[in-house]
Amino acid sequence: MPLQLALALLPLLPLLSLTLAGCAATGNGAHTVSEAPGPSAPAAESGTDGPAGSAPPRDAAHADDAATRAFGAITPPRTPPDLCPSPTDTGAPPIPAPPPGTSPDANADQPVHKVAYRVSFVIVPPDGDTSPNGASTGGAFPDGASTDSASTDGTPAMPQPAAASPPSPDAGEQALLDGVRDASLLHRLADTPPDSLTGLHRRMLADEQEAEKVLRAHGYYAGTAEGSIDAAASPVAVRLELRPGPRYVVGATRIRIIDWMRPPATEPAPAPPRTLADVGLAPGAPAASDAVLDAVDRVPAALRDMGYPFARVASARYGVDHAARTLDAAVDVEAGQPTLMGPPQVFGTRTVRPEWLESMADWQPGQPWDERAVDRYRERLRATGLFSAVSVGAVPMADSGAGGQAGDGSTSHPDTPPGTPPGTPPDTSADVPDPTPGTVYTSPVRTEVTEGPHRTVGGGLRYDSTLGPGVLAFWEHRNLLGEGERLRLELPVWDKRQEGKASFRKPSFLRPDQELLAESWVRNETSDAYDQQAAFASLGLARDLAPGWRAGAGVSTEGGRIEDANGPERSYTMWGLPLFLRRDGTDDLLDPTRGTRAELSVTPYTGVYGEPFNVVRSRLDVSAYHVLLRGRADRPGQDGPGGRDGDGTPPADGPDGPDGRLVLAASAAAGSLSGASSGAVPGSIRFYGGGGGSVRGYAYQSLGPREDGDPIGGSSFGEASFELRYRISETLGIVPFLDGGNVYEQETPRFGDAMRWGAGIGVRYYTVAGPLRFDVATPLNPREDDAPLQFYISIGQSF
Repeated sequence: MPLQLALALLPLLPLLSLTLAGCAATGNGAHTVSEAPGPSAPAAESGTDGPAGSAPPRDAAHADDAATRAFGAITPPRTPPDLCPSPTDTGAPPIPAPPPGTSPDANADQPVHKVAYRVSFVIVPPDGDTSPNGASTGGAFPDGASTDSASTDGTPAMPQPAAASPPSPDAGEQALLDGVRDASLLHRLADTPPDSLTGLHRRMLADEQEAEKVLRAHGYYAGTAEGSIDAAASPVAVRLELRPGPRYVVGATRIRIIDWMRPPATEPAPAPPRTLADVGLAPGAPAASDAVLDAVDRVPAALRDMGYPFARVASARYGVDHAARTLDAAVDVEAGQPTLMGPPQVFGTRTVRPEWLESMADWQPGQPWDERAVDRYRERLRATGLFSAVSVGAVPMADSGAGGQAGDGSTSHPDTPPGTPPGTPPDTSADVPDPTPGTVYTSPVRTEVTEGPHRTVGGGLRYDSTLGPGVLAFWEHRNLLGEGERLRLELPVWDKRQEGKASFRKPSFLRPDQELLAESWVRNETSDAYDQQAAFASLGLARDLAPGWRAGAGVSTEGGRIEDANGPERSYTMWGLPLFLRRDGTDDLLDPTRGTRAELSVTPYTGVYGEPFNVVRSRLDVSAYHVLLRGRADRPGQDGPGGRDGDGTPPADGPDGPDGRLVLAASAAAGSLSGASSGAVPGSIRFYGGGGGSVRGYAYQSLGPREDGDPIGGSSFGEASFELRYRISETLGIVPFLDGGNVYEQETPRFGDAMRWGAGIGVRYYTVAGPLRFDVATPLNPREDDAPLQFYISIGQSF
């Protein structure tokens, strides 16, 4: 019998062999894409048409997990482009028929020809007659606007004729098109063309599904996507039309805390959030998935600031009402054990003293848990520069050894019927009763750190258009005595200045927000204004007054010999009391794009320069930055800590903020010497103007009073600068600028027609350490001996 069955099947073997060969030929050279599935995102429930499902619990401590950035089936793993099912695929869909007007796959014994194609993405309005930007639906947006074209055979893509040249899409349309392009298999596999039109058709079908997920992620829950293939075009033209339809908005939302217990505090506790509007997502806002999920993530964050460090989202359910065009949400939150803050416990140190790190905490043991205080503590530890990793958090009661108390880790609701096993979810159909008193639990603030290297030695070649070529050698120790003390020794040697410098900084001196600062240098300098051989030393304190505000005071002494155009070389000695007040509300220290800065410095001096003198030197600097043109946020390090502005508030246009593609920057500065004439004080504390950090277009220190053509400095100055900083790419930018200013003999600076103006253009090369700057400028109202061009090379923005 088996022999007869084998003989009966023998005629079918050639057909089976041909089928397998065709499948292998179809997959020959195909680019396989596979992604490991990530954790499931919250699923949507709907009584109208929304997808049904349930969501696993979301750990609020890991709310930044990228896999949770979508609803339901909005962003599952990408559909692989395989044309044949894998050996383990038991439910693969059948291969669809080729689109009308196309030929079937080539025979297996014939050579395989790659199908070169180009793809365009087009937004179609509801009526289907014209595009939102006025272009015919048969046309395409220009490259770089709302379409993407790619030739997949290595040759330039052929332009596709359009009925009209539409304007660029608005920000909302561009966001949709960018999202669809990023999710598109046709776009991502453009360099790996398929072997047949059937393969191209399968890619297009996958793109239709991905595009509809992107539409839902942006709040267009009735949106559709439809693709078409023009096989007669060369290369083959693939067109994906997006029909977003109406954008849905946030409807009714509810937050329920299923294990609420009253925090152990004597003061009345603030009410917990009850709707997503309480955490910043108001009804009527666009129902974009990122915005909704971010609001859900803010619910446990708000509870952590109210004394519940273990708060987490237990479940979140979403319902789409197509009739009302709204997205509703019901969120259940486990607040966890109400907790008081204990002292920090530091682990992982080697050479850093743990007691010093513990002294940086600014909370009082026994106060209700406040995550904001924990965040401040974490940032202080990171700001020391001593650690490569810092982790700070509460210790659960089960891990702290505090047992035998009510509320010892059970997640049962206070009204759970007797006999219900611990951890059983409550009856979600009942309203949450009034909070019951919680167990008083005090958690230590567990702090784990990993120390990085503490010593650095280096050097290099440098060039500055003011000081000329130079070399630099330095050595630095950032933990000299075990409490983050930094000692830095530098030897910068320039053509016009030779120095030896030492600086010392001791953080948390006497209090966590105060530093002890010391500095000294010896210098030999030759310039057009004066020749100097001198030494300097200072000692002072600096303290943070509030976020963005800093003040300092100290004592200083300077002495040596100096020669200027006013007379022969003379010795001098002076003592000063430097004072400063600074506010920094910008988003970046080295390259700000928004915010303001201001600094006032006042130094009374007394000393001897031929004759005794007493003088007060004052200076005020103000600058402001404003983004004129935003783009896609591809610039790292643009925001302050945690994606916030310099004043600690989130950027107005979202957590990522603008990338500062075009920034208007303006600055103004003024200074005055009061109590003595400029000729009665050493030239090193007089005011000078001109150069890369002053009025560009004029030589270094050349503005102001002169004697025999040499600058002698003045008693006051005034300056203003304006720049348009345009970032061409992530690493390159151009900066047209206008500078004005002058130096005056009077104690009060003059403005208006007394100012010298210069204009020019610069190039910026952006690095992690800040931008490299090259500027060329010309004076607009030059004096007889001013050169027509000045060149400046330096590190960092001009202000």
